[in-house]
Amino acid sequence: MADLRPFRALSFNPFAIGNYANVICPPYDVISPEMQDALYEISPFNMIRLEKGKTYVTDDQMNNSYSRASKTLSEWIEKDVLIRDKDPAFYLIQHSFNSNGNTKSSLGIMVGLKLEDYKNRIVLPHEFTQKKAKDDRFSLMEHCHSNFSHIMLLYRDSEKKIVSVLNSLSSNPSDLSLSDSSENTYSLWRINDVPTIQAIQVAMEDKRLYIADGHHRYETALNYKSKYGEDRDPNDPLNFTMAYLVEFDDPGFSVLPYHRVIKGLDESQLNAIKNIVQTLFHIHAPEDGNNVHPTSLVEEIVKRGATQPVLGMFENSAPPRILTLKPDSFPQNESPIAKFEAWLLEKLILEVVLGETVDEHVTWLHNEVEAIDLVKSGEYQIAFLLNAISLELFEEIVDHGERLPRKSTFFSPKLPTGFTINLLNATTKA
Repeated sequence: MADLRPFRALSFNPFAIGNYANVICPPYDVISPEMQDALYEISPFNMIRLEKGKTYVTDDQMNNSYSRASKTLSEWIEKDVLIRDKDPAFYLIQHSFNSNGNTKSSLGIMVGLKLEDYKNRIVLPHEFTQKKAKDDRFSLMEHCHSNFSHIMLLYRDSEKKIVSVLNSLSSNPSDLSLSDSSENTYSLWRINDVPTIQAIQVAMEDKRLYIADGHHRYETALNYKSKYGEDRDPNDPLNFTMAYLVEFDDPGFSVLPYHRVIKGLDESQLNAIKNIVQTLFHIHAPEDGNNVHPTSLVEEIVKRGATQPVLGMFENSAPPRILTLKPDSFPQNESPIAKFEAWLLEKLILEVVLGETVDEHVTWLHNEVEAIDLVKSGEYQIAFLLNAISLELFEEIVDHGERLPRKSTFFSPKLPTGFTINLLNATTKA
């Protein structure tokens, strides 16, 4: 069963930092070097200094981004830049944002989640992880003994028992409210009422939790627990991680696709891709002809994808094409993952032609216009445009025990880092 616990969050002291919007930052894995520089400039208290500090050529084992994060954390606690809640709580957070001219809102709850091995089928992954990223997060956790950022998980609440409680709580005055320059508005409520906490805990007991974002952080937390949590009390903070839970049907929540653009192919590789496409796929011209706009091409892919797997393909040397799989072109596969375009693209084309060199040739992008522009510029040779996976298919694949190819999903919106910090080893003033 899913075990949720309230925790005493460490958060920014509004009287010490000025504008709260200036101290939060995006998730560490989407921060570019340029964004990192900008976040350093916007405030001396921006979370970037903890979550993804700068590295320097003079760094060594004793002085590096992780040691500086640890020092900064201690200083901010000592100077009351960060203050810890007196009472354990769940933290309800609402994110309102502009989406194509419409205001949408997503509602989730920040909790302490008991760490469970994947084999227990309580917390379910949907992708594999990379050692380098986990090593980075482990070093940060080992130096700072904290969760700076959360794991984002989805749960199914068919009867809306949990959702109705959260919606009711969000009608109360918030404990924190802020807006940023990108028309994002955030509101936070501390839930420390014991009966309400218990009601949420009971309602969550039978839920499976699906990792949407944060596989590396979750597995890092498992590794940290394994190294430092032996012989600890079961209720020790090391047995838990900070998690943000969102219901599958949340009206503001969506999943976006990752398109693939390919470069550096020699003539034989290009021909191999073209031969596979001709052999395994039906090739269709877009309804709008050769001068189709990227967005309308994606719209047609979405339309066709309602009934079958479909790919968009764009080269400078050929008209845009829409690809649908020929019957019997692929061995029968009972797994629902065989319905997913990104998996088909990887198994039928990319792995066959590129093998272990996929990373050398492929770039993953959300924006279809950017993907096609890169091909038009000559920098890349082929763009494959994909549908976003439906949440129903996502759930079906994960329930089946399968994992998606990397860069298959981009869950949106992503909650910034900096609203809550979870201390795992409270040996400081906090």
